[in-house]
Amino acid sequence: MKATSKNNKSIPTSAGSREVASLKEKIKLLEQGQIKLKESALESSTNSFLENERDLQDKIEELDRRLEDLSQNAERLSEQESRKVAADVLPPGSTTCTGERYEFSFF
Repeated sequence: MKATSKNNKSIPTSAGSREVASLKEKIKLLEQGQIKLKESALESSTNSFLENERDLQDKIEELDRRLEDLSQNAERLSEQESRKVAADVLPPGSTTCTGERYEFSFF
């Protein structure tokens, strides 16, 4: 038995059915391959994102440590400057009216 296509060519029905089934199977395999590629790309992207997130977190922690160090250094420097100014302003051994050593603090 033969079927007639739109362009009036005769094709055997069983051969045409097999070809259609084969093409459908190929399409199905291609679609599955595309899905696997997309899943793989998504997994790779996710892993890359997580790695970048860890790197950024490490950098943030390092910056926090550096900020703490800078704050401590600024505090020490301020204390040293206060003592220096007090030493320059008051004669050695001078005390305040309460008997405490006179010191400035700018912060």
